Amino acid sequence: MSIDRRALKERWRRVGPAVMCIALFAFNFSAALAHSHDLQGRFDLGYFDQAAWLVAHGKPVFVTVRGLYLLGDHFSPIFWPMAELTRVFPVNGTLLFVQSAALALGVLPLWRIARRHAGLALWPTTAVVAAYALYPPLGNVNLADFHPEVVAVPALLAAILCVLERRWVLFAVAIAVALLCKEDFSIVVAALGLTMLIDPETRTAGAITAVVGVVTFFVATRVVQSHYAGTFVQTTFLSQYGSNLGQIAKTMVLHPGRVLSDLTADQNFSFLVAALAPLLFLPLLAPKWILPAIPIEVLYLLSTRPDAHRITGQYTIALSIFLVVAAAFAVALLRGPTQTRLALLLVIAALLTNASSGPLHARPWDWLQREPSTDALLAAAKLVPPGAAVSGTERTWPVLFDRQDLYGFPAPWQGYAPKKDPISLPQRQAGVRYILVDTGDPLQWPSSDAAALAAFKTQLKLRPLYDKAGIQLYAVGP
Repeated sequence: MSIDRRALKERWRRVGPAVMCIALFAFNFSAALAHSHDLQGRFDLGYFDQAAWLVAHGKPVFVTVRGLYLLGDHFSPIFWPMAELTRVFPVNGTLLFVQSAALALGVLPLWRIARRHAGLALWPTTAVVAAYALYPPLGNVNLADFHPEVVAVPALLAAILCVLERRWVLFAVAIAVALLCKEDFSIVVAALGLTMLIDPETRTAGAITAVVGVVTFFVATRVVQSHYAGTFVQTTFLSQYGSNLGQIAKTMVLHPGRVLSDLTADQNFSFLVAALAPLLFLPLLAPKWILPAIPIEVLYLLSTRPDAHRITGQYTIALSIFLVVAAAFAVALLRGPTQTRLALLLVIAALLTNASSGPLHARPWDWLQREPSTDALLAAAKLVPPGAAVSGTERTWPVLFDRQDLYGFPAPWQGYAPKKDPISLPQRQAGVRYILVDTGDPLQWPSSDAAALAAFKTQLKLRPLYDKAGIQLYAVGP
């Protein structure tokens, strides 16, 4: 029986984007659920779980695991509609569902960009989209707990598509969504607007976009975040240059050599290689499409945040979007069989690097088998009454989030420095009734925490309630 290749090709042209979108969602969501099943999620998952619970229950969104109002930490209004869904659906699964769906939806605008505007043939287009699905930084974001800014992935890809097709109403909608994800994306939007000035046909829209991005940044940082936190707290990640935006900008301008030295550090070179290698360094052949990501990426690479220098966290989102688009236009520089062969090599490179530094390397299927400490943690958590104030180590947060008062041990007694807290520190300390800690992981249980627990046993009159597989639960007080 012969295969009608023309019919197969035509059918794939029609259903290919939807099939790849669904397949990517299925893999991402399965991996995220497996990650959650073995309680691999820690800080960010617990943080947003508690934030969603507060929103869904009509509480002030002061996230005690961080000691900040949610909008004081980041300008992420996009989180509210996600959190509202948790009034009906389970918190953890809902947030992971949204995140996986957002990454998968990026397939649709990327397919159209590659096929219609880069001018790729059908199978090279499929290969570019497959490389996107296998691209390690984006796959790692899906497993790096939860971050609402992942919604910016399909939004910015849609915005790029709208620029290419001059669809300005939809472009405005896509940009609005991206701006609501996080204050960082106002910088990306402003840079996208400046990039649009290159093309005479998009200069007016580009100028407006750049202005909107700049205005949104200052509203987010100087008005909203300052209102909820008293300051723009994220400047702490550039504290080596100053304590506020003005000082940081002044230091960078007056000391460019220092900035260049920090920017060219070995860890940053390794990061760029890790980001470009899965795409065979092809984005460098289409630099126009990388320009919008450069300003925010420079700030990330200068920051003191360790995750900003690795491809394992959420700080790769903006760069990943534009690198993948640039790769599509780079592949389009070739024609015929050569284009197809290069696209195939792109898929192979993405697959191999995924297996060495992406989700496949993490072996998410292994998480389906729970470790003894996971079962112990779940058992201990059941002994904590609903709503009781708890101090716990990071791994405990995703199972204790459904309460108004949850602290990161040894807070609120040590290391707790809240911003604009509506409740006094002595009142918070007096309200804690339980301590739940995971002492089995030496990386997550430093000697300072062990010393704090030892001191608290006497100071707080702790009563042991559970001790198994490194999981220890104590009641506070007599």
